[in-house]
Amino acid sequence: MTENQEKQIMTMLTRCVNGIQDLRTDVTELKTDVTELKTDVAELRLGQARMEKDIKIINKSLSTLAENSLESRSRIEILEEKIEHIN
Repeated sequence: MTENQEKQIMTMLTRCVNGIQDLRTDVTELKTDVTELKTDVAELRLGQARMEKDIKIINKSLSTLAENSLESRSRIEILEEKIEHIN
């Protein structure tokens, strides 16, 4: 092998080694990102569970308000009828 060929091989080998090191760095960063994403997903799921619980409470409260509103409306109608009878 000529000296020029040896230099070319060493240059290629150096590029390969540098590329491998870069890939390792990228893989490490990706693993960190995946871990962060998993944490974020867990937090989102927890937040979603809390929101679902809050929505159930709100829906129950709205149902109670609707019942109370109907009951109040019925009482108002009864009172209006009594007032009409008095007049």
